[in-house]
Amino acid sequence: LGDLLRVRLQVTADRDLEFVHVKDLRASGTENTALLSGYKSSGNLYFYQVNKDASTEFFLDNLPKGKHNLTYEMRVSGKGVQSMGYALVECLYAPEFRGNSGSRGIVVE
Repeated sequence: LGDLLRVRLQVTADRDLEFVHVKDLRASGTENTALLSGYKSSGNLYFYQVNKDASTEFFLDNLPKGKHNLTYEMRVSGKGVQSMGYALVECLYAPEFRGNSGSRGIVVE
């Protein structure tokens, strides 16, 4: 309990994309460490990060072709087997360009 976890989402784009939304559903026994939403950067990406109760969302104006990492931190707040949600990436104005991850679990002792 109380450990800090760093989440890294790796997004791979096979073409240049615009107006991309990335949503990551957090594990049930965790809390986001960042309380305020705001503009941030990671490498050559600039995005607006929104921190909600059950998810963290990223809004990108441009997503260049290639592999990109989006990271954020959360703190463990509950013991037991916690189920993690999936991550979703999609173009807001072209929903046919969409992908998602699978769901997993973590064990907190």
